Amino acid sequence: MEVNMPIIHVELVEGRTKEQKKQLGEAITKAAVDIVNVPADAVKVIFVDMKKDDYKQCVFKDLEELLGEKNAKYIVISPLYSSFVTQSYEYRLGVYGKDLYLSNLDKSIYRELPLMKRYITEDFATIDKYMLNHMEIEKVTDFQKKDIKYQYSLRYLMTGRQIWRELIECFVEYINKKNGAALNDFNIVYGLYMERGEHFFSGNIV
Repeated sequence: MEVNMPIIHVELVEGRTKEQKKQLGEAITKAAVDIVNVPADAVKVIFVDMKKDDYKQCVFKDLEELLGEKNAKYIVISPLYSSFVTQSYEYRLGVYGKDLYLSNLDKSIYRELPLMKRYITEDFATIDKYMLNHMEIEKVTDFQKKDIKYQYSLRYLMTGRQIWRELIECFVEYINKKNGAALNDFNIVYGLYMERGEHFFSGNIV
């Protein structure tokens, strides 16, 4: 029986090693096997190296705007699970004062990552084709189809986290050259909204 090959696009900022891509590819393949129920050798993972400048133009202006807010001490970058349900795939960039979520300062900007929506949409077309040809489709409800796609799309979160980490590294370097004092006693955090996050940057630039 012919098995349609799931083709998964992974967008990374340039500079990842072959070993890093190999490990990421293995993790993504395992996820595809578990969710779509295909053999591992039928999964194809395509890595796309993107120029750092392509991302800088998309988000640096937003980050600088938030950084310039009076009494700003935190920027929190949050993947939005709700946007994976609506298939908009947005991230929330929020700025806060020293008391974080308890501070009076609460301004946010919503930003998509370039190409992520396109790649997920292309992968969904592959999933639809697979379900049509290889599953007893009459036994799969619309809710189950949507849930399969939702669970699959969440696998892109690990790619998004890595992209944001590298973006923040570039942003810190950029601010250091422009005005290093701007990030004194400042924190940039990645994590779910209103939950404990991972510090991508903390303190002074050295």
